[in-house]
Order: sequence, then structure tokens, then C-alpha cells
Amino acid sequence: MTSDAAELLARRAVGQRYGIEPGASSFFAKPTGDFDSAIIDNASGAVRPDVREWLLSRLYGFWAARYHAPRHWSTVWIAGSGLTHQWSASRSVGEPGDLDVLIGVDFPRFYAANPRFRQIPEEALAERFNDEFRAGLDVETAATNLNGTAYGITFYVNPGATDIRTIRPYAAFDLTHNAWTVRPPEIGSDWDPRTSLPPDWFASFGRETETARGIVGEVNRHIGELRPLRPGTPDFVNSATLLHDAVRRGAGLFDAIHTDRHKAFGPEGSGYADFYNVRWQTHKQDGTVAVLHRLKDLWTAAHKDATERCGGPILDARHALTLASLVGR
Repeated sequence: MTSDAAELLARRAVGQRYGIEPGASSFFAKPTGDFDSAIIDNASGAVRPDVREWLLSRLYGFWAARYHAPRHWSTVWIAGSGLTHQWSASRSVGEPGDLDVLIGVDFPRFYAANPRFRQIPEEALAERFNDEFRAGLDVETAATNLNGTAYGITFYVNPGATDIRTIRPYAAFDLTHNAWTVRPPEIGSDWDPRTSLPPDWFASFGRETETARGIVGEVNRHIGELRPLRPGTPDFVNSATLLHDAVRRGAGLFDAIHTDRHKAFGPEGSGYADFYNVRWQTHKQDGTVAVLHRLKDLWTAAHKDATERCGGPILDARHALTLASLVGR
């Protein structure tokens, strides 16, 4: 299937160009002293009632069509840079705000209200919920206007996190109980992670950025080689194979940076200022994440094309069970 994927990837890539452009990360932004008034009422310090009601109604309207009594077995938080005093970072580069809706599920209560799901383990159910969100809810809220401001809003069930503090959020507001669970820290106006955190961290991130630049250069070179070639010829196949390998390495680097970030918020992590989160935030600011994400999307799309050509994807047993549970419920 690799040769099929390389050909399909080449066809998708021709006409594209990839580059590293500076991005933005709230982690490095200077604090404003206030909150984002489109989300938080600065007078009360709480999430605006209209925003709270809108988010809860979207979630529970979605879930009520699928499950019984969702308000009884879930707690809903919002997190993300929009809840901090560094909320303006994305606006400085014209990007929408980032708002994560994170949900804790009390599974004993869920099973009691929805007994037909008792044979599905908790972790598989969390996968099911998140698959449903990606397919049917996130696509509707990816470009949302809240009080005149654009946001990308995503919904996610945290497996095993009925208390959001177990994943060490930088800030979290409990929409269910209308109260802060974790208030964002007060940061001085001289905040500069690049001088306050270990310099060898940033040296390591810089080496990764140079690796990414090399990969992007290879990708663009092979795309240029492919443009005048006829598909199926030996030269086309050779350049497509080299392009496929370069994109594979770019997608792998993205996966490493993205997946390792979870370590920052796990049992052994130290949260927002953990090495692995600072790594992610640095690459967001430098633009590395954005271009590697494009390569990951290209890789994923090409391999999806290839699996469909071969008759469909091969899933691991647990994910196959989860997807099967989506049918006929």
C-alpha cells in the first residue's frame, strides 16, 4: 500500500508549498490585566451567562439525542488561553481564539442511566464520545462567533478525569457549577519564559525547528520535481517516494511534539510550565507546529485515500469495538 499512498500523496501535494511562518502562543504573551470580555464578565470574574448557557446547551442538545440524563452524569469545564490574562496572543496574528470544552464523566452514573452500554469499558466509551464530537459537534463549532469574537471550540471527554485538576490545567472554569476550579495565575508584566526557564530547553527546541526546516525544504524540492512529470513514469515514482518519506518524517515530528505534550499534564508532569508543554508552545510561536500539522494532514489524507482504495482501514480491536458501538445505538 506504500506505493499507492506515495502516488496519492504526490497528487495531493502538487501545487502546494510549505513554509514556516511565525505563529502565536499565549504562553509567551504579556498579560493584559483583564480577561477576554467576550467570554468573561470582568466585573464579576465569572464566565458570561450567555456564553455558559450557549456552551452547555450545545453539548447537552447533542448528547440528549444519544444518551439518557447527560446532565446527571457529567461535569463541564472550559479551559484554554481564553481564560487567562494572556488571551490576546492569537488576536495579534489574526487567529481565532481557542476554547476547549473539557468534560468529566461519572461512569457509574452513566451506566445506571444508560444500562445498554454497560458492556463497553470506560476508556472505549470516552473514545466513542470523542469520535462523536469530532464527527458531529466540533465541525459545527470550529468557527463560532461569541459576542463578536471568533473562536475555535472543541469538545473532549477526559478519560479518568472526573476532577479536571488531575490533568493540571493552567486555568479551568466549571460551567456546571458556575465557579472557578483553577484560577489562572497572576503573572508580572515582565513575563518572559525564554529567560526564566532553562536555556538548554530552547536550544533543544531550536534544533527541532532546524530539523523541520530541512524536512520542509525537502518536501518543496520534491514537489517541484514532480510538477513537470507524468504520473506512473519512473521519475515520477522516484520523486513521489522521496516526497512520501519526507512527509512521513514531518508527520512523525508533529506526532512526537503533540503526543509528548500529554506528559506535561499526566501524573508525572508539572503542568503548564513542564518541558513538554513549553516545547509545544515554543513550536506554536515559531510556526513549526503549523507547518508540521499541514504535513501530518497531508500524510493522513493520502493514507486514508490508499486504505479506501484497498477496501477500508484496518483498526485495532479496541477502536473497532468503539466504532461498532456507534452503530445502532
